[in-house]
Amino acid sequence: MIYQIPEAFVGYFILTLIVLSFFSFSPVAHADMGVIIPGESFYLAETGQKAIIAHDGFEELLILSTELFSPEPQSIMRIIPFPSQPKVFPVSEDLFQTLEEIATEQDLHYLFFAKSPTPQKEKLTITFQATIGAHQVTTLRVENETALLSWLENFLTENELPSQIANQEELKTVVKDYISRGISYFVFDLVPLERTQERVEPLGYLFPSRHFYYPVKISSLFSDTQGLELFVFSNQGETFPLLQSIWPGWSGGGMSNTILLEEKDLTRIHPEIASLMGKRALMTAFRHSHFSDFSEDIDFPVPVWEINSQSFAQPHFQLNQPRQGD
Repeated sequence: MIYQIPEAFVGYFILTLIVLSFFSFSPVAHADMGVIIPGESFYLAETGQKAIIAHDGFEELLILSTELFSPEPQSIMRIIPFPSQPKVFPVSEDLFQTLEEIATEQDLHYLFFAKSPTPQKEKLTITFQATIGAHQVTTLRVENETALLSWLENFLTENELPSQIANQEELKTVVKDYISRGISYFVFDLVPLERTQERVEPLGYLFPSRHFYYPVKISSLFSDTQGLELFVFSNQGETFPLLQSIWPGWSGGGMSNTILLEEKDLTRIHPEIASLMGKRALMTAFRHSHFSDFSEDIDFPVPVWEINSQSFAQPHFQLNQPRQGD
């Protein structure tokens, strides 16, 4: 994906610099959710996206691996929209290597099938700022896309970076769309690159959400992303058929078998996954070689049955409702 900084954003955005590579159980991982490179003369290449997603029906844990490439040393940022305030935490660089080892031990493999099938609030609030390893992370809650772009320009100037933002109007349109769907947290992650190609320690994000959520639309501002690969953890496997129903090319090796991982394996990958999932979890991998086939975010309610408080002769069970704005 190729992208240069727009003007301002709305919603909660995590600004992070990440490039993900297409994953076929190889140790090299790349990830990007919307990269901004100050200055119109720069570009960033992205070969794909790879992520770990764990969901227990109430919270989601998202881990992105990062490998960056630019023609010369510079500082770059990434933007990631979230539906709620995320907790940001560092992740070991060998996490995906550990995941590969466990996947091999458990015989995880991709399968092939015969057939394919708003009132205005305060415009912008800084909710979190911290330096985590090489990442300078800022989380904003935004209600207006112009306010976000204005903040971004000031932020770049304060950090002695070019404040000119390319694709500014396209970025405003995407941010406005996120806000209209109730996704108003944006994480900004500023990462200095000392070499033209560099692997940066991954970051993880834990946030309340009744939806399975993976932001894709923000990446439409870029052009070079190739593949996407997700490793999905679930307590009961309820997300797998829902994700399979919208996943392109699942029948041609785009979806793996499901494996059962015990707490010790979950802890080996990352303790936060074990904390969220508990004693055991199911895992299935999904991959697709053409990122451009994903034009909208992957976003659907996780089916958790609840007893409604209304008065009925028998208990009334219902699924949790779609997010406001969906």
